[in-house]
Amino acid sequence: MKRFFLKIITFTFFTSSLSSQNFLQFKITRELSNFYWNGLFNFHILKNSFDLYIYEKFSEMVIKTDRKFIRDDNDFKFGFYKYISQRFKAAFLFNSISFVDDKLAALSRASSSELLSGVKFQASSKFGFHFLGGYKIDYQMGQRDKGWVYKISSDTSDFIFSDYHFKANLNHYEDFINPRKNVLSALNLTIWRMFTPNVESKVEFLAKHVRRDFYFYADTNLRKIYNINFNIEGRDEKTMSGSMSLGYPLLDRLILNLNFVLSNRNIGKIIRYKTSSLYDSKISEFTLNAGAGLSYETERLKTRFEIGYSERNEIHSPQKHELTTETLFLRIKQNEEQKNNKSLRRIINGEISFDISKRLTVGSMFYVSLFRYDTPSNLNDDDRDELLQIVRIFFKLKVSNEVQMEIPLDLNSQHLIYIFATRSINNNWNRIIKLSPSVIFESGYLKNRASFSVLANYTVYDFESVASTVKSYVFRQFYLNDSISFPIFGKLSFDGNLQIIFSESGRLKWKEFKEKPTIFIRTNEYNFKLNYSLNKSAKFSIGYRFFDERRFRFIELNKVPDSRIIASGPVSVIEITNEKFRLNFDGWIERLKFGEKTSDVPNLNINLNINL
Repeated sequence: MKRFFLKIITFTFFTSSLSSQNFLQFKITRELSNFYWNGLFNFHILKNSFDLYIYEKFSEMVIKTDRKFIRDDNDFKFGFYKYISQRFKAAFLFNSISFVDDKLAALSRASSSELLSGVKFQASSKFGFHFLGGYKIDYQMGQRDKGWVYKISSDTSDFIFSDYHFKANLNHYEDFINPRKNVLSALNLTIWRMFTPNVESKVEFLAKHVRRDFYFYADTNLRKIYNINFNIEGRDEKTMSGSMSLGYPLLDRLILNLNFVLSNRNIGKIIRYKTSSLYDSKISEFTLNAGAGLSYETERLKTRFEIGYSERNEIHSPQKHELTTETLFLRIKQNEEQKNNKSLRRIINGEISFDISKRLTVGSMFYVSLFRYDTPSNLNDDDRDELLQIVRIFFKLKVSNEVQMEIPLDLNSQHLIYIFATRSINNNWNRIIKLSPSVIFESGYLKNRASFSVLANYTVYDFESVASTVKSYVFRQFYLNDSISFPIFGKLSFDGNLQIIFSESGRLKWKEFKEKPTIFIRTNEYNFKLNYSLNKSAKFSIGYRFFDERRFRFIELNKVPDSRIIASGPVSVIEITNEKFRLNFDGWIERLKFGEKTSDVPNLNINLNINL
């Protein structure tokens, strides 16, 4: 129970001015010897002659053990647009990103800053063009690179032709921070049409090119051959994808839904300085997703039926160069080809619900998936098939205006089959049965919600009888949760919550349906509070919380105590709020007892929100 070991101090500040988009948020958290700072500032002002925005987001984490570790992330953006005419704007932008992590040995510090200026031309209300140029400084692994950068972008708003909507975006970014180079190009086209407020068809196309260069340490051979301390790895990624979705009303209440997605991605790894063991490689990835469904809805009946098909093919291929011998390249090629894989998934799912009366609803949902994973290489034995079946049956009953009940029953079954004998020892069935009814009672100021669940999980290995390394097992759990709140008199009210969990796991003999329990865990948790509302703006609470977890192990069929954790203590809450101000104070002291050790753990949460 990790949360009982935490000492938390939280402070949040929020201010808003000029518009709902302008805010400042700050948060501090302490957990034992861990400290966290998070901040977010967003400011935007639009005037007749200029447009200004400032964005700052930072987070910092400090961990104190025998030494101190610091992780820091910072993202800053500044933009200023000056109106020259109705269509022209002069632009001035500054962007900066930094990262620090003392735990990382190689890439412990990195930062990138760029200063840009240019123009924005609004040809019409639905078409704009943006050109920026400037200078960039990039820091990575102790290397500081500088160079020119430019950015071109254009976008169209919502063009309408014969009830069809059209939108397009084009962006190109390129820097020249010698000896590295980064490129980002993207084209996005979208066409859609609305048949009804809930039915539409859409076609999208995306073409994207991303090039990034990264430093990594040069080994001894590289230093001798090229006289360098750092090598450069380039990642060149090109993606083309298209998608289509259609929702079409066949009849008044019958809707046909179709979707289709096709994607092709090529990733190239390019090594600047090569050796016999450093080589270029290429990854080709093809993805296909398709689905069709029918939905029918009346005032009392709701049905949906869908089928789906997805396919993914991934091919790895190394590139030979002059420093690689035929024998070595053959070994490299075999290693890369082991990563080749092809996967296929077929899905059938649906649901139905029917209102027998205004008070009673019955329904069911099902999901069936067949997954196949193939690896062409003879050196890879990870080929497998997976069959997943999920069924839910539920009843919803409104007993009265104050009482509502829900009774869901879940049945899950999964069969994992490895094709080759070297892995087939792990073939297994996993079956889960869960019943989780709940009752809600609400009358005036009295609110009560009670729920419990009974779960049984059986994992059975297909070849357990011939292999001693795998054992079938069972896990069972009973869970009870009950919460209540009601007024006592006047401004005084009561809140209470209790949780009881019984968990048991052990060995299983499926054919005889016998089990041998090994572990039993009993958990009780209680929380009670008395609340006093001074007025609509102020509320004070005092209470008590208690947690008890007992673990038992089994000797034969007898439960023997193994360990126990107890945490208990008083609770206090203060809430003060109005239209512009909100203060929340939540503090408690827990006496934590683990075995023979006892300690007092203070906890504190403070949240302050101010709107200006």
